[in-house]
Amino acid sequence: MLPPRQVCAKGNACLSCGKFVTDASHRDELQHQLAQTEELIARRQAQFTARHGEPMGEDNTSGSPAASPRPAP
Repeated sequence: MLPPRQVCAKGNACLSCGKFVTDASHRDELQHQLAQTEELIARRQAQFTARHGEPMGEDNTSGSPAASPRPAP
């Protein structure tokens, strides 16, 4: 198991990392992080709607192929 506070060059990619492990001792911290992430998403969606007059489409996410970086030609 990795140390709970390890420096990593991949930023905040823990949840998709093949080496990520946790246990119940981190539950409160993970729930807090989830709540912050959900609040950020709600704020950004509201800002998008205010700016564009309509909500973001379902394909407007960082995980969608349309939003992923494309290789150079």
